[in-house]
Amino acid sequence: MSKSKDLPCKTCRPHRSRPHKPLTKEQEEWLRHNKGVKYTGDWWKCAETGCLTARPFTSEGKSVQFPPDIA
Repeated sequence: MSKSKDLPCKTCRPHRSRPHKPLTKEQEEWLRHNKGVKYTGDWWKCAETGCLTARPFTSEGKSVQFPPDIA
């Protein structure tokens, strides 16, 4: 898996691509247990400082906000 991808982030920079990083193991677990996501391999977290938004590669509309202690 690539180290980062430029994807739109609807929270911090709507309609502009921002760097996103792959999820950590802790973030993947949180998504599975709290949001019912079965496959987390295509999810990316915005790398902007202070942004808590994660999204799947294929759908910006399915984004979620991580709690600060997980982000």
